[in-house]
Amino acid sequence: MLTSCVALLAACSGGCGRSEASEPAPSATPAWQGPTLPRRATEGTERAARRDVANVVEMTPLPRAHRYHPRIASIAKGSISVGTVTRGYVADAAELPLVGPHHRVIDQAKDRATNFGTDEIVQMIQDAARQVATRHPGSVLLVGNISRPDGGEVPWSVSHNAGRDADISFYFKTPGGRPYEPSRLLHVNRRLRARGSDRPAIFDPARNWALVRALIGTSRGRIGFLFIAEHLKQELLTFARERKEPKALLKKAEQLLHQPRKALAHDDHLHLRIACPRDDLSEGCVEASRAPASAVGHNPDVRVRLPKIVAALDAKDPAERAGAAYLLGLYHATDQARPLVARFGDTDPEVRARAVEAALRLGPEGLAETLDAALAKETDAGVALALIGGLAESGATKLLAARLADPRLLGPDGRLDGPPLRVRAAVAAALGRSDDLAQAKALVPLLADPDETVRDEALRALELLTNRANDIVLASGASLDPASAAQAPFPRAQAAWRAVLGKLTGGDATRVVADGFAARGLTIDSLDRGAITALLVALAGPDPYRFHASRWLTRITHHRPPDLVAARVDPLGWWGPWLVRRRLVSASSLPAAGRDAASRASDASADDSGGD
Repeated sequence: MLTSCVALLAACSGGCGRSEASEPAPSATPAWQGPTLPRRATEGTERAARRDVANVVEMTPLPRAHRYHPRIASIAKGSISVGTVTRGYVADAAELPLVGPHHRVIDQAKDRATNFGTDEIVQMIQDAARQVATRHPGSVLLVGNISRPDGGEVPWSVSHNAGRDADISFYFKTPGGRPYEPSRLLHVNRRLRARGSDRPAIFDPARNWALVRALIGTSRGRIGFLFIAEHLKQELLTFARERKEPKALLKKAEQLLHQPRKALAHDDHLHLRIACPRDDLSEGCVEASRAPASAVGHNPDVRVRLPKIVAALDAKDPAERAGAAYLLGLYHATDQARPLVARFGDTDPEVRARAVEAALRLGPEGLAETLDAALAKETDAGVALALIGGLAESGATKLLAARLADPRLLGPDGRLDGPPLRVRAAVAAALGRSDDLAQAKALVPLLADPDETVRDEALRALELLTNRANDIVLASGASLDPASAAQAPFPRAQAAWRAVLGKLTGGDATRVVADGFAARGLTIDSLDRGAITALLVALAGPDPYRFHASRWLTRITHHRPPDLVAARVDPLGWWGPWLVRRRLVSASSLPAAGRDAASRASDASADDSGGD
């Protein structure tokens, strides 16, 4: 939360302006939109330029970052894998060189900055590559995605979050028996022929078995799984039996080689997953691929550390207090909720922000009221934003609405850098992302606020809540330029929104969103897979429609897009390929921009399955 707060502050100028959904309008107007509407005067040249630059920067490969994970009472050395492979992260990750003596990161992955993982898996890959090259001189192991520099979600996979997964290309040979190195992952059919190769290529049983053999015999750590298609598993086992490999080795290979259930077959790569390194278990590493967030604190080794972490909450060093607050939240130490809430009044802003983050994980009784009381006294912009986010996450929209009258402009202090924060603008932004139509009327007075940022956020929040764009204001005959609250047209805009909300508030939020789509000619009768194609059309449009389309796709598929800027800046570019790979839609059914993205993604690792 702290990182996202600082990032949002950086996007504000003199207040809290547009955040994640404030991208430039699409170049072409989808047919369902109707006539193109003029942009608000509040979206001036300077603000649009900031967004364009931010989009370019944020779409580049992620740089190596340091994942915040304090080592209080820690016995871990080197990298640390925390949580599950689907919901975790990795701290102090090791980097696999893009090119090594016996390996190379494939072309499609070399610019992604996904060549990071635990010390164990990076060493394991290099060891295996060397052993294969020793048995088969000249062999080069091709590697795809491992993890991002600090772990977390990637758009190409459901797993790979905690630095313990790696995609490894199969070894191939030409029909004449010469080694062949593809530039990307190639699917292998049941006749062992590669599909989509720029030249004839055949799955090489000898070198691929040498790879499996090297991984199984590693001393770097424990193998959890080697995911592979069943027909390729049987090919490798048959090859090994014909070579009279030891029975113990064959038995282990039989156990570890595995085609995941309810997932893609893995006929285009070998997926290596290692078990939790021993010292990482005390940091919250979880073996299960899927587990509740609280599982990171269940390990006995973690429980042994907790008393020392609790003691650090009262340390003289504010960095140690902040670290203790973070870890108590990470490990779901519910019995420490009261001491954490007490840190809402700490003298250091980072400690306060970390305490808010931790308390939200624990959810003690009366937390919303405590957050609101702390917000009333908060002086730091970053912490205030964390408190506002906490109220929104707690569903305390009534308390948030009451804060729309908060006149404060807070500046950053301490270690949280960023521009000042207009409290009521940030509250308006938070309300816009809720489903509470009952609080929407409280936003209308802000349409005449003297502060341009507040007016802008209030108008955007109303659009998001109702899934109706500024055509409501235009229909009233009002100007979209609220440069002066005294302008005669602007009260008409307020009256128009009051009239709309008088019909909507108290109604079902889902129905209201559906009506917003229908007003633009896009009918969605129910939230099921039958609505996916229509929602993809909405993703190609402007906000608020693509905001709700992405939201509804998350509800229908039960999958949240990765917390990457790419998924927010270009939701169609993310959802389209993901849905095609999941076989929920065909590539031909996507809008043109989505078809282009799906075509680009077809060359990427399709490692996005539940078992992966």
